[in-house]
Amino acid sequence: MFVDKIDQSTDVLLRAVAPFSDEDHNSYSLLEGISRLSNEQPFEANAVWQEMLKGTASDYPEEALRNILSNLSATGRDGVREAKKTVSTYLSFGVERPAKLLEEILKDRKEI
Repeated sequence: MFVDKIDQSTDVLLRAVAPFSDEDHNSYSLLEGISRLSNEQPFEANAVWQEMLKGTASDYPEEALRNILSNLSATGRDGVREAKKTVSTYLSFGVERPAKLLEEILKDRKEI
């Protein structure tokens, strides 16, 4: 992903292509990009992630998932709530890894 920042125009583009990221297995690259963007813009990155989950429930690379969830939950209650919402979407697909990662992150922060 060649986006350095999510702004009004890149947000529209990212959200438009995100649901199709599993075509040709591009979800791996998208999740790495979302992870990188979440370092500075966790809520905006999560919004793109939520759009991705409309098309696929890729749960790899694990390091990217952990980073996104950690950055999001580090923002406070709203971030934890959004992280749980994303994890719930994965659970609705029967994918448990993100829920386990979030549980570890919150346990380490003693926020469970």
